[in-house]
Amino acid sequence: MTRRFTLILACLSITLLGHATDKSVTLEHPGTLSDILGDELMGIESISIAGTLNDDDILTLKEATKSGKLAEIDLSKAELANNALPNYAFYEATRLRNIILPETLTTIGTAAFGFDSDLEGIVIPESVTFLGEYAFEFCPSLRSAKLPDKLEEIPTASFLQCHNLRNITLPTNLKSIGAYALQGDNIETLTLPNSLEYIGEGALQYNKFTEIVVPDGCQIDALGIFASNFELESISLPTGIDCIPAETFQECIKLKNVNIPGSVTSIGRKAFLNCRQLTGIQFSKCLRRIEDGAFSDCSSLKTLALPGEVEYLGERAFENLTGLEAIYSESATPPTCYINPDVNHTAMSNTFDGCNADIPVYVPYGSVEAYANTPGWDRFTNFIETDKFPESGIETTIRDTAPAGDGLYYDLQGRRVDTPIPGHLYIHNSKKTIYSE
Repeated sequence: MTRRFTLILACLSITLLGHATDKSVTLEHPGTLSDILGDELMGIESISIAGTLNDDDILTLKEATKSGKLAEIDLSKAELANNALPNYAFYEATRLRNIILPETLTTIGTAAFGFDSDLEGIVIPESVTFLGEYAFEFCPSLRSAKLPDKLEEIPTASFLQCHNLRNITLPTNLKSIGAYALQGDNIETLTLPNSLEYIGEGALQYNKFTEIVVPDGCQIDALGIFASNFELESISLPTGIDCIPAETFQECIKLKNVNIPGSVTSIGRKAFLNCRQLTGIQFSKCLRRIEDGAFSDCSSLKTLALPGEVEYLGERAFENLTGLEAIYSESATPPTCYINPDVNHTAMSNTFDGCNADIPVYVPYGSVEAYANTPGWDRFTNFIETDKFPESGIETTIRDTAPAGDGLYYDLQGRRVDTPIPGHLYIHNSKKTIYSE
């Protein structure tokens, strides 16, 4: 009996913390956690572990968080095999509330904490360089997260539907945000680092930030990146992009003003659908195509100024612009409007359906007849010839350190701002400007 007791002491050290449901364990050999805890496993509420854990030990902890009472795990004094938390390590660990990971950890596997309904807090060590897909998917109790600066990618659905995630600090060296990575998180403030190169499909949908600056050089060619951000009021798009992708700002119901970079040649399907507080839009001088439903139901849009290079306007592109007061079309050749398939042998366009047919439509001298006889344009009755068209395209975004008192700062609605706020977006000297002190 004495010999057995001595052998056990050589393999482990167990210290009770406060009461029977708290444990402190030192593993002398990986894979022995289950044997050490035995029948106590399902009754433990909090545990601190030192030593090296393997996948079997992680599985033991997972079972205790699913079928037992385990809610608090401290691995700050432990090491994991290969410095990696395995795929599905704590997947559906529904009782897990807080966990501290080892400082030597480099990898968090696929869905490692997916569907952990009670997870409130987690410290991700600065040593982590790889985060798996779906790592924190559907963790509705998670409120904040700080990602390590060595992490270069937030992969697909990493924080999908973390409904109470209000704040997240992104790595300073981040290069990619994958599809749906931060969708549905209700993030209130978000700063995208200058290192960012790519944002995937739906990556930032359903959040609560009011403004955002996309750094120059970042690709935004995926579907619906900013869609359904119901609090979004202003955005700075990167210079050099050639397209506003489909559904990019769909249902951004508080978006008020957008300046399209001068490089943009097309605006995708439903890109601004139901942006019903959008009062103004500055189109790129290079713009050629506006696709189906791009500005449908933008009921507050007052003036539409189409640059001379525009060639095509899609199905329902400007449907139900009930607040529209004037159209300027700079091209002497009317842009082609979408034509419905023949119905009863009558070809028709619905590009401007729901718009007031009596508003003034300003066109170049000598082109009234052409517009009046072009499907889509022929719904309008008040063509006016002119050679004066609005300026199009605030083409660049800069970071300005000019003094605030020079009287040249305006908000995106054209209102003068006497005291600009650092980090906010303004118009200054005819350029989009991110003000800094």
